[in-house]
Amino acid sequence: MKLYVFPFATYNASKVLLAAEEMRLAYEVVKVDVLKRENREPEHLARHPLGKIPVLEDGHRTLIESMAIIEYLQTLGKTSLSGDDVHDTRQWAQYVNEGPGRAVGVLFRQEIILQKMNGIAADAKAVAKAVKQLDREWAPVEARLESRRWLGGADYSVADIVMLAYLLALADTSYSIEPFVNLCGWYARATARPSFARAMAHFS
Repeated sequence: MKLYVFPFATYNASKVLLAAEEMRLAYEVVKVDVLKRENREPEHLARHPLGKIPVLEDGHRTLIESMAIIEYLQTLGKTSLSGDDVHDTRQWAQYVNEGPGRAVGVLFRQEIILQKMNGIAADAKAVAKAVKQLDREWAPVEARLESRRWLGGADYSVADIVMLAYLLALADTSYSIEPFVNLCGWYARATARPSFARAMAHFS
């Protein structure tokens, strides 16, 4: 099984590597350097028509969406990472992916890709809007973690993997989760897991 990712950590690449490591699956990492436009080469476009990352190849199967890749990995691992209740866990994974995850994507693009990597000034209005969205959408997560060790319940789950990937990307921006005490505690626990260190070792 091959996982095609960027040489540096992005939230979608982090999601699939964190999942693969947590499930202790065997895989090969193939790095596709976007800065060198390797994602626009015919070989990669044959894997993903838009030249995006990550991509999974496993035998005859090719998957191009991070959440679809994670769901596939769940069928291969010894643990499904479904939390206390599979439907509740999926709900929170989707909440993070479609809610705060989208705002993280805006901040990451504005402050990291445009400003830091390409020297283009960030759009202040877009940044302010994303910050306001994050403040609002982390609140339910903070409340949920008041009575739970993990987002999926008593055990680490796919929902936690999705949230960790976005928080890792968020850590490189100007946004701080410090006001959210429960979320900060969760983040410390999540980044202390051995699977976290193994996944991050793939990135420069």
